[in-house]
Amino acid sequence: MCTVLCVLAPPDRYYNRTAYIGTTVKFPCATNLKELVLWRRFKTLQTDPTFIFIFGRMYRGVDPRITVDKNDSYTLMITNVTVDDIAFYRCAEDHDLGNKRYYGLTVAGDIHCEK
Repeated sequence: MCTVLCVLAPPDRYYNRTAYIGTTVKFPCATNLKELVLWRRFKTLQTDPTFIFIFGRMYRGVDPRITVDKNDSYTLMITNVTVDDIAFYRCAEDHDLGNKRYYGLTVAGDIHCEK
């Protein structure tokens, strides 16, 4: 008789963030699997994703305002946020087989400070 051990991955986590135009937003991806982290961007959850970060480096052609800090839990950072940044961003461990975190980004209008 043979026994099969099933390992279930933890459930995906979903977060919503709102950023103002021109500000910076950060999405953390805490993991112990340093070289196996992937970041992808989905315009909607029904569309095919585009790579942002794969094989330990930024994917070619990614907007330079978007960076991944490998020394800070693989945090994805978008500086000078624009309405074009509205999307879902997904961090996945173990080449997309492990934990996944989805961040839905909403962008609000300009910040106006009164003096």
